[in-house]
Amino acid sequence: MGSSTDAQRSAEALARKAEQAAQREAAIKARLQAEADSIDAKTMRLRALRMAKEGHASGPINHIEGRPQPDLNGSLSG
Repeated sequence: MGSSTDAQRSAEALARKAEQAAQREAAIKARLQAEADSIDAKTMRLRALRMAKEGHASGPINHIEGRPQPDLNGSLSG
């Protein structure tokens, strides 16, 4: 009867180790995803800043700079 108890303890230990490994793997995946999301957000901010700096932003700034603006019909005015 002692060997079945030892086998059960061994199986429980293996199950705990597997669960801990799965938790570590999930934490690593979550951290990597958070880093990727952060990089994407920073990239989008930099892209927006670059476009604004290059003057690709639409609105009153372009009109003030003398660039023609399309009206509602799509023809240029300015």
